[in-house]
Formats: sequence, C-alpha cells, structure tokens
Amino acid sequence: MADLSQVFAAAGSLLSTKQLKDTTLMTGGDNDPNPVKLSAEKALPFTLPDVTFNINASAELDVMLFNQATDNDPDGVIGTQDAIIAPDTATDAYLKYAAGITVSATAGVNIPIASIGFDEKLSVSGNAAAAYYKQHNNGDAMNTAFVGDIKAIKTVFIPDDITSLAEGDALTFSVNGSLKSDLKVSWSNIFSQSLSVLGEYLPTPVTLDLSLSPSVSVEFIVEVTDAFALVIKKLAGNQCLLSVKKTKSVSTDTTASAGIDISFKDSDAAKTQLTAIYNQLIQSVFGNSITDVNTALANVKSGIAIATQNELVNGLIARYNLGGVADAIDQLIAKVNAIEQYVPNLIGDVATATVKLNFSYEYKRIDLEKDVLSVNIATTDLLNYHDKLLRFDITQLLSDMRGGVIPYQLNSYLNQKTLTITSTWGLGLTVFSFTLLGQDIFTLENVVNENFAGAQQVSTEGTQQYKWVFGNGSGSWLSQINGQMPAYGASTLDQFDFTFLLSTALKNNGVNADELNTYFDFAVVWDAVQQSDLGALTVKYTTGTSSILNQPATIENKLTFLPALMKPLIEKIATTGWVNNIPYLTKAMSAALP
Repeated sequence: MADLSQVFAAAGSLLSTKQLKDTTLMTGGDNDPNPVKLSAEKALPFTLPDVTFNINASAELDVMLFNQATDNDPDGVIGTQDAIIAPDTATDAYLKYAAGITVSATAGVNIPIASIGFDEKLSVSGNAAAAYYKQHNNGDAMNTAFVGDIKAIKTVFIPDDITSLAEGDALTFSVNGSLKSDLKVSWSNIFSQSLSVLGEYLPTPVTLDLSLSPSVSVEFIVEVTDAFALVIKKLAGNQCLLSVKKTKSVSTDTTASAGIDISFKDSDAAKTQLTAIYNQLIQSVFGNSITDVNTALANVKSGIAIATQNELVNGLIARYNLGGVADAIDQLIAKVNAIEQYVPNLIGDVATATVKLNFSYEYKRIDLEKDVLSVNIATTDLLNYHDKLLRFDITQLLSDMRGGVIPYQLNSYLNQKTLTITSTWGLGLTVFSFTLLGQDIFTLENVVNENFAGAQQVSTEGTQQYKWVFGNGSGSWLSQINGQMPAYGASTLDQFDFTFLLSTALKNNGVNADELNTYFDFAVVWDAVQQSDLGALTVKYTTGTSSILNQPATIENKLTFLPALMKPLIEKIATTGWVNNIPYLTKAMSAALP
C-alpha cells in the first residue's frame, strides 16, 4: 500500500463531515463535483524488479462517491445486477480512487518496455489508468473515510496489496494496448467451415473424407489490440474474482479499432498435426499416398508403369478433365506438384484465417464493459500469474486452467462457459449444444462500442431457428445474418460487412443403414460427397472398426455467404425491396454452393 497523503491534498467535499450515505454529498456539477479531482504535488512510482508504474507529477486523482443505485461508474465496475461490484446502498458506499499511469523500465533495466512485455504506448500519458474501489459503511464521515483511504491506497501493481485487499474491494488497471490470450479449437470444427477453400488445388468435384475427432484440437495465440481493464475483486474465503474486460478507450486516439492477430501456439506441434491432416487429405483425394502418386506419374511418363499405376494415373487424368490432352501427363504432374507446394501451408493458413474470423465475430459481440474472461480463483494461485496479468497476457493462466493445474470456477470466456471449442453453432464461437437446439428462437442483438471521440462501431446479429424431427433423430435449422462495422464511424448501411449462414444440425441416437444412406444422399445434393464415392463410403462406415452403425452421431450442414457476396445483395434489397430480389438471392445461393 502507498501513503498518498503527501501527493494529493484533500479538497472540496472530501473535507466534508457529512455521512457517505448523504445524497446531498458530491451531487455533481461545478459546485459539488463527483468525482473530485486532485492534482499531484509530486510524482509517485510503484517499482517492480523490471518495470515501474508511475503517477506523474502532472497527474490527477479522481475521487468518486457511489452511494445510490443510480450512480454511474464510467469504467463499469460498479453497477447493478451483473456488475462486478453491486453495492447494497442501504448499508454500503464506495469511494473510487483513479489516476492516470505511465509505464517505464525500472532504473538499471536499459531496454525498451516492449522488450519486457508492455506496449510502447503505455510510456506516454493518457494510455493507462489504475483505480482502487474501497467499500465503506455508509454511516462513515466523508473526511474520515478519505483520510483513512489516502494513507493506505492499494494498487493492482503490488502483490501484497492484492493479498491484503478487503473482501468486496477491487483494484483495476486499464490500458490501450494488447491482450494476449489463447484459444483451443478442434480441427473438426475448423474444417467443417473452411475445407472448400482448398478447392483451387484439388480435382473437382471431390469427396473429402477426413477422420478428425472433436477431441483432436489445436491451440492458437490470440493477440487483440484494443482497450482493456484488468479487474481483481476480493471474495470470501481468500478467493478473487479476476476479470479481463473490454472498456472504453482512455486514449485521445479517435481512429483506432480493435486489431486481431492469430498464430499457432506451438508451431512444432501444429506442424505435426498439419502433416497428418495433409496425408489424410491426399489419401482421401487420390486413394493413395503422395509418394505412390508421384512414383506412378514418373513411371507412366517413363513408360515403365505397372498396371495399377496406369490405372491410378488414368483415373487422375479423368478427374482433372485432361482426357485427350496431348501433354496430359505433364499437366497432371504440374497439378500434383502444386498440391505438394501449396496445400500443406494452405491448410495452416485456412485454420488461422477461420479461427481469426470466428474469434472476430465473437469478440465484437462482447459489449463494452463486459468480460472477455471472468474466473474465480484462489488469491495465492492468482499471484503466480500476477506478472503476466499486468502485461495482459492470460495464455499461461488459461493453459493451466485447461490442464487442471489450478482449481477455478469459470464464469465466462468469450461469451462461453468453456475453455475449449469443440463444435460451434453459428458464425462465431458459440458452443454447439442440443439444449439450445431444443427450442424455436428468434433473436436480434446489437452491440455498440464507442471510442474516446464518441464514434461508434456496431455489430448486429439476427438469428432465426426452429426445431424439427427427422426419422430417428431431431435437430434444428438455423439462419443467421451478421453485420459488422470494420472501423469506428457513422452506422450507415455502406459501412457494414454482412455475412449470412444457413446451417442444419441433426442428432441421431443410433444410426442405422437406411438413415446413413439418407445422410449420404443429402451430402450428394449439397455437393459435399460425389455419387461415385457412395459405395466406398458406405462400406467404410458400415463395416469394420470405422463403422458408425448403431452409434450416436451428429450431422451438420453449413452454407456461408461471405461479405463479398452479401454486400451488393443487401444494398440492392435495400433499394428495390425484398420481393423483387428473390431471383438475385437464388443466384447468390447457387454461387455459394461448393
């Protein structure tokens, strides 16, 4: 804790002997402002081994009183219902102490702050702030409460301050900077949305039969550039509520919008997984390994091929529509070489692009002042991550939570109640659940974020869904349209990117042969399976160890209309009406099919 009584002198209503519950105290306005602003008479550093957090000599301390349910906290920590702090104003009042902060390397550490995990912007005033929320009995006198607090101010920067924090009190650190997180997503969920991107290099039409269990997952590092607040509130039993939440920018930069970067967390492990997926992909497309395909091509070209190699190459010539072409073998070799050259990396690119898109949808659906992560954790465990948390890096915390290293109670992560995404429903990271599918729903949700200048960035999402019964199963049909503004500005139609999704999901508690054939027929209609492959697929999934007969199964179909397709369509509908544009929608649906 720090004694700030020699840095900030009491003024105005802070000298009052009125009780904190007095509603005539700090009512706002020029005569009795709330907050009261105190100017620092000297600088005050909070020094850690490698980094120092500074209240500069020019800084102001805002002291704000909350003694009524209607009092508004600009940082959204205090409020009603789902707020981190919801005071019982019949007995309690809160004083909030907030000051601007700059960050610098500790004396003797002669490296840029970016090299120790902090955004360079934090070295400049106006990009970071810290606050202390102190609970009081509302019968306490204002001057007594203030003097007691100012002599023992706690900050989130000092571990001992977190340990000694009283139950119900909270500490915050707000920045314009980067939040580093991680996301664990199953490969099956990634490729259920994006395999069609590989079509440029593969023979078409083609059936892609990949065995990717939802338990086979990959972790991504997600770095988001935006405005965030780290909040730690002390709970009973020496537990803490840890929240990392979106907040309004504390900067004067009026143009910045959230930026999102995605990369594999463990590149070596991802490379191993990508190689295995690539090998499955090649086996599915060619019925042979890439080595066997190349050997057959070389032998056919040299005139020494055996019968099975000639059969393989002739089949590929037919699939690539090269029959009768004079240099068919050379063109086929070039196409296979292109697959070897581009597809392994493309699979990784598709994965990161898909996860980035999904994360972006979900992140933009999080309201201002709402949690990106909210978790209850023991104070002693939290302190093990203190150094990383100050850098807004929650990757190790999430990894240890997933791995069972520490006990915790997850309140939410990216609007979800889970740390691992195995199957999603809709355009973002909404976790697939048949409890959701058991009802007819219609929702329209708008999320509006504001920057310092008051410009808005809007995300709007409409979802319509109904349940249905089909044979031995039940499921739902969902349509979802999402409009997002890429940047802050005026929320006019031309500023939005639109995406439209049609999706069906069926849960079958025990698949029989007739039902499996029905599903395959439906896949043929959607052009996901080729008619010529039905025989082999039927044998594979009805015999041997890969049989799914009498096993529970989930069957999903997803059709996505991307912004490049939707924007001109939406603009045309807005101009001439829905009925007149049904033919255009029909053509758009046809173009979007694989």
